[in-house]
Amino acid sequence: MFTLVFSVPLLFSVIYLQLVIGSTNFFFLAKYVVLTLKEQKILCLFFFIAFAVKTPLFPVHIWLPEAHVEAPTVGSVILAALLLKLGIYGILRFCLNLFPNGVYELKPFFLVLCVLGCMFSSFLALSQQDIKKIIAYSSVAHMSLAVIGLLSNNIFGIVGGIVLAIGHTFVSSALFILVGLLYERYHSRIIDYYAGLSSILPIFSFFFFCFIISNFAFPISGNFIGEFLIFISVGFLNVWLFLFLLLYSLLGVAYNLLLYLKLCHGSLRYTFFNDSVALDLNKTEVLILVPLSFFNFILCFFPNKLLCVLIPSCLVLIS
Repeated sequence: MFTLVFSVPLLFSVIYLQLVIGSTNFFFLAKYVVLTLKEQKILCLFFFIAFAVKTPLFPVHIWLPEAHVEAPTVGSVILAALLLKLGIYGILRFCLNLFPNGVYELKPFFLVLCVLGCMFSSFLALSQQDIKKIIAYSSVAHMSLAVIGLLSNNIFGIVGGIVLAIGHTFVSSALFILVGLLYERYHSRIIDYYAGLSSILPIFSFFFFCFIISNFAFPISGNFIGEFLIFISVGFLNVWLFLFLLLYSLLGVAYNLLLYLKLCHGSLRYTFFNDSVALDLNKTEVLILVPLSFFNFILCFFPNKLLCVLIPSCLVLIS
């Protein structure tokens, strides 16, 4: 329903471009067509609404936690790794290229929505009992932060938003895989049922710790590079926005570490666990997680190859 309803303005915008301009060719529209400021603002808003649902941004993010809870592990991985990035791509490719003046005029409104998404999602993640919902709300916060970077009109912010979206692909996918493996063993995702997993699932706890700290941008992950660049750009943009994002960063540390401590530390609850299901990760499951860990860490320690590709095209976009 979200996709259906909020894609209608995008469809109307494309039809308008075809009727008025006579073409929907992207390169023609970007290079040779000059729209009035009013047209740019309206079309930018309609495009942005559709991509905001896909990203998702506040307040049209409600579908994502519910979709993750109902989806199987494979569905959650595809949703987090690929489908959410279509919204980021749409904003970067269409809104910033076709309607730059419209984006500039509407940027304060878009930034307010993104900041509300970061803060609101982080507070909600602190209060959830379902592990998947916590990771889903963290995805909403990360995508909102990535959009803040894209809207900063700064080389640091745009590159940081793209890097954060790429880093989120590896981290969020791995977390959903780990939660899915845990659910297969114990048939529950409620945090209160778990404690002391490090004593019976040490390999699982090790991978879970690595990706949990990556989820709040600890300096061993690709998320750190992305968030660091976005924070630099926001520092140039607005001091108050920077302070709100600092609070968001602290909340991210809080709900991620709280999730890890509740699951992997404390006294093991023998009434819920028994030896027949205390199975740690097998070789196949480890082989699934190792590449995600590798690319996550490589993105942090050797980001130059990616940045050398992104920076020239982002400079053209800014100009």
